[in-house]
Amino acid sequence: MEKGGPRSSSVTPLAGNKSQEAVSDLKAKIPEIDNIFNVLGRIGNGTFSTVLLATLKKDQNQVHKHRRKYAIKHHVPTSHPDRIIKELKCMTEIGGKENVVGIYCTIRHNESVAFVMPYLSHDRFHDFYDKMPLEEIQCFIKNLLIALRRVHKFNVIHRDVKPSNFLYNRHSRQFLLVDFGLAQEIAPIPVKTSVPVKTKRRDATLNDDKISTSPGEASSAKRLRCSEQTESPTPTTPFKMPLRQLNILTTPTKNSNNDGHLQSPLSRQVKSVLLGVSLTDRLQQRHKNNTGPHRAENVVTPPSLADTSRTPQYSTNRKLNAKCYCYGKPQICNICLIKKEVHASRAGTPGYRSPEVLMKYPDQSTAVDIWAVGVILLSILSSVYPFFKAPDDYVALAEMVTIFGDKAIRKTAFALGRLVTLSHWTKPLDLRKLCVRLRNHKKLSWASELETKYMTVDASTPEVCKNCEQLYYNCLCKDSPYDSKEPLCNDIFPTSAYDLLYKLLELNPYKRISAEEALQHPFFEEVDANPKLN
Repeated sequence: MEKGGPRSSSVTPLAGNKSQEAVSDLKAKIPEIDNIFNVLGRIGNGTFSTVLLATLKKDQNQVHKHRRKYAIKHHVPTSHPDRIIKELKCMTEIGGKENVVGIYCTIRHNESVAFVMPYLSHDRFHDFYDKMPLEEIQCFIKNLLIALRRVHKFNVIHRDVKPSNFLYNRHSRQFLLVDFGLAQEIAPIPVKTSVPVKTKRRDATLNDDKISTSPGEASSAKRLRCSEQTESPTPTTPFKMPLRQLNILTTPTKNSNNDGHLQSPLSRQVKSVLLGVSLTDRLQQRHKNNTGPHRAENVVTPPSLADTSRTPQYSTNRKLNAKCYCYGKPQICNICLIKKEVHASRAGTPGYRSPEVLMKYPDQSTAVDIWAVGVILLSILSSVYPFFKAPDDYVALAEMVTIFGDKAIRKTAFALGRLVTLSHWTKPLDLRKLCVRLRNHKKLSWASELETKYMTVDASTPEVCKNCEQLYYNCLCKDSPYDSKEPLCNDIFPTSAYDLLYKLLELNPYKRISAEEALQHPFFEEVDANPKLN
C-alpha cells in the first residue's frame, strides 16, 4: 500500500484468489504485459473489463513511492470490437486534459486488448460524501462539470457518470473522469428553425425559394407525403405535421380523463387522423380521381371500409403481418405501417439513469450526464448514498414520482411522447426540506423533543401530512399547508446549492442546464470562510 499524507487514501489491489486469477489471466492472454510491467493485483472490475494496478519493471529498484504506477484495463475477449474502439477513440481525442483520463498505449494479442492508462490514488466516495464542507463540495462538483464540459464539446455522452467513475484524491485535490466503456457519440445539435405550417392553397401563392427547412423537417415531410401518396384538395385534413409530432400528441392532454381518451378539439382531430377517419376520406377522394391500374399485391384495404364497390387502394412496401393498436381499433392505419421501431439506449448504472433513459426516449443527449451530476449532488446535500436504490426502471420512475410529483412526471412524459400510467396522485417535495430532513434525521425524528413541543392541547399525536407522511412540523411538501419551518433551521448550505440542484435535476432534458451553464452558476461563487477536511 502506498504511503501518503494523513488524508491520502490509496486504493490497493484487492486480495484473494479472484485478484490473482485476474493477474494470471492478463499475463496468459497478453504475454507482452509480463515483459513490461509488474502487475500487482486487481483494483476494479466490471461487466466487460477488469482494471489492474501495475508498475514498470525497470523501476523496481527505486523506492516504492517513486515508482510510476499505471492502471491496466483488460477487456473481456467477448467484448464487442466497436465498444473497445469507441472507448479508445474517446480517450485518445478527449482525454489527457481537464480531468478526463487519457491513455498511454494499447497492447493487443489475438482477441485480447489492454489499455495502459494513468493511475490516480484516490479516496472512496463512501468515506467522504457526508463530511465535505461547502468549499470542498464546490471544488468536487465544479471539477466534475469541467470534465463533462470537455466531453460534451466532442458531442459524446459519457453515459456512466457516478462517484466510482470520478476519481478524487482529497489530499492533492486531483480529479479524473474514467471509464468510457458506455460512451456514445451523437450528432451535433442542429440549429432550430421554425417553419410556419402552410395550407396547400396558400403554398400556391408563395415562392418556394423563400421557404427553408431543416434536414429533419424535410425528411419528416417526405415520409408524410409517401404515406399519403397524393394530398387531397378537400379541407378534410385537419393539419399537416411530421409523423413524430403526431405520435407525441397521442399522449393524453391536461383535459384528459382517467381512461386516457383525448378530449380537446385539437386532440379529437389528432384522434381522427390516427384512427384513419380523415385518411379514409382522402383515400375515397383519390379513388374517384385515380383511373390508373393497381397492383394486387400492394393493395391494402382498411377493414372499416366494407363497401367493396368503393374500396380505396394505396401502395405500401410493408407486408401486413402486424397488428395495429391505435386505440384498440381492429384496423391498420397508414401511420402504423410506416412507423419506425423505437430503439433507445438504456445504458448506465441504475440509480443514475435520467427520466428520458427510463422512458426509453430515442433522442437522448448529453443531458443524460447532467442528471447524474444532480444525483451525486443530491447524495452530498442529503448525506444519503446511494440516493436512488430502485431494482428496475419502473421502481426508479416511482421514486422520481415520490419526489417530483406525478404532474411533473406526466408533463415530461408528454413532452417526450410517452404515456406514464400512475396509480395515485402525488405532490412534489421541496428538495431543500428533503435534504435537511435526511441529513438531520436523528434530530428531527418522531421520538425527538419536537414531538413534545408541537403536542396538541389534548396530548394527542401531532397531525401527519397525508402526502409526505411526515409530522406537520417536518412536512416536506413543496407547497406545504403548514407554516412550520423547523427543518430549515438546521440547514448549513446556501440557497444557491439547492437552486443548482433543481437545475441539474430538471426532468425535461430540453430544459436541463448544460455543463457550461452550470459552471457559471452563483453556487460556485459562495465562499466558506473556514474550509476544513474531515
